[in-house]
Amino acid sequence: MPMKIEFNKEIHIYKGDLTNYNALSLYIEKTFADLPKNFEICYNDIDGDVITINSDEDLKVIASESSNLKFFVRESNISRIKTQATTADSDSDDFEILDPSVTANKKKEEKKKEEVATKPKRTSPNARSPKAVKSSKPITEAELKKMLKQQ
Repeated sequence: MPMKIEFNKEIHIYKGDLTNYNALSLYIEKTFADLPKNFEICYNDIDGDVITINSDEDLKVIASESSNLKFFVRESNISRIKTQATTADSDSDDFEILDPSVTANKKKEEKKKEEVATKPKRTSPNARSPKAVKSSKPITEAELKKMLKQQ
């Protein structure tokens, strides 16, 4: 079943697989001029709500519920990264959708791990200095106080 796709008042008819999100997304990228780097595919449901399509499953549900399909493309704040591309077969293109807040949180976690890894480790007050470890004699209380003052 063909469906209409609109972007910037330009309408095209898509006759491809209505259950393959990647194929639809690739068609949109190749068809529309001036397409923003980050875009999303949407449609208006019978209640007038704007529904964003993100997967094959979304397309299957929409196709089963409606016979007159009209999608529209709009700019999105979600990054789209093309992870694999084969020009011979458009069905093999995979896209990964990344939410910027998730990406930012991941970067913060990685930064914390780096900081923890580069921080000098704390030694407990009862830990022996390298000199004390070499000599197998127990440390006296006076020696311990002297070592702690030096640190």
